[in-house]
Formats: sequence, structure tokens, C-alpha cells
Amino acid sequence: MRKMLIKMKLLGVLVTGICSFNVKASSKSSWIYFDLGDTVINTKAKTGFKYFDGTKEYIERLKDRGYKVGIISNIPEQFGMDYDEKLKTLKEYIAKNWTDDKDFDWTQFDEVFLPLNNSELKPADILYMKAMERADYCPMAYVSENIVEVEKASSMGIAGHLFVDSTSDGYVAVDEIDDFLETHYTNSIPENCL
Repeated sequence: MRKMLIKMKLLGVLVTGICSFNVKASSKSSWIYFDLGDTVINTKAKTGFKYFDGTKEYIERLKDRGYKVGIISNIPEQFGMDYDEKLKTLKEYIAKNWTDDKDFDWTQFDEVFLPLNNSELKPADILYMKAMERADYCPMAYVSENIVEVEKASSMGIAGHLFVDSTSDGYVAVDEIDDFLETHYTNSIPENCL
């Protein structure tokens, strides 16, 4: 992702000098995490929950390009005693309030991170740390309508993007994701990501 100065060994012979290479992480190793409510799902519509216009298709394009896609979402502590119960309650809650013509497609998401108690609610570090670990510390972005959460992600080296529109135009364009990650992901990139 960054210009890196490296020494190379070629057939056991040290190449003298320093070579500069523009190294980018593979999209196959990069993750895009979304906040769920009011970033993927419009929960403020009086007619019920639905995707923001173009969001489902946007996520499909990310998946087609090889990106892993996940959710990092705050939910109430009373949604359950453990992760499985919380996820089940969240899915039931969304299904009960869902009014979009397109079904909500949980299979689009490779991972869903939820707080196990109120002390883990974003912007606490723990959900971001779990997401970075799951991504093997490869480049990742976090997209949310909440400026505090985006700033927290950015402070942890994650490429943070503020969702400010009610359509898929509020996301980073799919063709610009690699450049966005290169510019905004500030953590070291492990070799397994290249």
C-alpha cells in the first residue's frame, strides 16, 4: 500500500541498493466494515426499515471485487446474554420492522461484530480491535453516519468514512476503494495482505 524500501535477494544473491516499489494490499485481503443502522439500513423511515437506495447493490459490487464485508453495530445489552442470542434478536428485530421490497441479505456479510455488554458499545476500542484481528490486520475501512465512531476508527489506523447521504453515493465509490485504503489506512500492513 505504501512505497516501501526493501532489500531483495534474487537467487541467493543480495541485490545491492535499495529498490522502491508501490505495494498495494490485495482487495481479497481487505475488509469494508459498516455500521448497520442509518448506514446500511434506514431505521428512521416512518414506514419501517429498508436499505438506503443502492446500498444492497453497492455491497454486491464490493463482494464481486473480492472485498470482505462486515458489520460493526451497537445493540442494546438486553438483546441477549451471549453473541448468538444477540445476533438472533437483532435479525428478528430487523425482520419485524423490515418493509423494503428487497429482503435484507445477511449472507452478504462475512462477519458481524456486536457488543456483549454496554461497556463494549462503540466508540469503545473492543469492537474495532476484534474487526482488525478478524481482518488479520490487513487494510480495512469503517463506514458510519456517526462522526464519533468514524473518528475513533481513524484514530486506531482504520480508514474511516463518514456516510452523509441517504443513497449509495454516500459511500466511497467502489472503483476508489483501493486508493481510499492506501491513503487512509495508517497501520502497518502484514506480508500476508500483499
